[in-house]
Amino acid sequence: MYRNDNYNPFDRLLSDLKEHVSGRAHKDVVFGAVGEKYVIAPSGFIEIRPDSSRPKKMAFVDGGNNTLYESPDHLISLNRTSYTLFQGREAVQDRGTKQRTEFLSCVVPRVGSDGGGYVDDGDGDGDDGGSGGNGGAAVGDGDDGGSGGNGGAAVGNGGDGDVDGDDGVGGGAAIGNGATGKKRILYDTRVYPSDSGGVDNAAYLPEPDDLLSCADGRTAVILASSPVASLARRLAEIKLATAVVANELDCGDVLVMDGSLHTEFGIEQERADCLYDMAVQKGVIVCGLVKATRLITESGDPLLARVADIAKQTNYDMWHVKITDQLYSGSRGFILAVKLHPNSRFVFRLEILREQFLDMSADEQNVLLGGLALNSGDAAMPGYPYGASVADKYAQVRTQDAAMYRRYFASRLSGDDRWRGVLREGSASIMAHDMLNKVTG
Repeated sequence: MYRNDNYNPFDRLLSDLKEHVSGRAHKDVVFGAVGEKYVIAPSGFIEIRPDSSRPKKMAFVDGGNNTLYESPDHLISLNRTSYTLFQGREAVQDRGTKQRTEFLSCVVPRVGSDGGGYVDDGDGDGDDGGSGGNGGAAVGDGDDGGSGGNGGAAVGNGGDGDVDGDDGVGGGAAIGNGATGKKRILYDTRVYPSDSGGVDNAAYLPEPDDLLSCADGRTAVILASSPVASLARRLAEIKLATAVVANELDCGDVLVMDGSLHTEFGIEQERADCLYDMAVQKGVIVCGLVKATRLITESGDPLLARVADIAKQTNYDMWHVKITDQLYSGSRGFILAVKLHPNSRFVFRLEILREQFLDMSADEQNVLLGGLALNSGDAAMPGYPYGASVADKYAQVRTQDAAMYRRYFASRLSGDDRWRGVLREGSASIMAHDMLNKVTG
């Protein structure tokens, strides 16, 4: 129906899209929130008035990760976490908490059996590390390392399990609730500090028992694009933030996490809640700064774009406006939209721990947000806190960093017969598409 001499698919697409976005009636509340939704109107905007005489001490925490190697049976990543301390525009000296941590992580999927356990072929120290029992298996380090119980399996570095060969290891946390007849995949992540450096890195790395996650189904997920890929990094961010609250911040100071205060994994939210509870007890205010959001209004408009349009009806250069007091069930963040610099091109989603925000007076809210605004005047990106930019810089794992580690892995693989074929053969099974793109590109 579109075939004619003047047909241009781009013009037609843009015309249809313009009709779609311009024909809707606005309904200016956030879509999908489970808590109270605030109508976004000019009267709801509150001016931010920075007061340089009362800046709060703020810690900005961030993390980053990048894939080094991936195959259907493993994912190796390089992870970093970092934090910075600022008071207004000025950097603050830390009290000794390690400012940057780097570690490798390896995710290994294990196929579930009908008891919720899984079958394992050992970890390199012997044959058949774990053998299946009545619906479960145990990880072992020797020949036939351990046999499973009646549904369920043991993972880790201690405990029991029937040893059939040379001192195989069962133990650890039990996985599985008896025979269910349902297949699943257990993702077991292990972490490896890049160096000791004379510092106890364990204080900044996630707990081993927290790094187990499960997925139902018969097909493994694409690990690099799965939340499983960054679970270790996200848990390490929470661990670092916990150390920062404990050692670097005092009552009235502020912790600014990168991203939402609500998390995807149960264990992640459990650890985050422990962090938040510690902060509340100590009087440290907890915030989450979200750089990008896909939230929309109930009429389908992009939320922050619509907020920015409505803000033009006010006379404020910097402002905040309430969005909702609870976006998801179980989430603890009170969500605001904020503009932190007169020349900012961006509006950001800012979450503040709900019980803390609701307990603040209007003046206390202004001091908090004004402190963020004082830190958001960097010419490179006005309106985004400079402390968050610095934390991001040191936590980011750039492409050239990942390439350097890949070269190191390649040198180990080629120079030592023990490791020959460990990564190349598995990775080759998912490299065909990339190779085809190079050939045809």
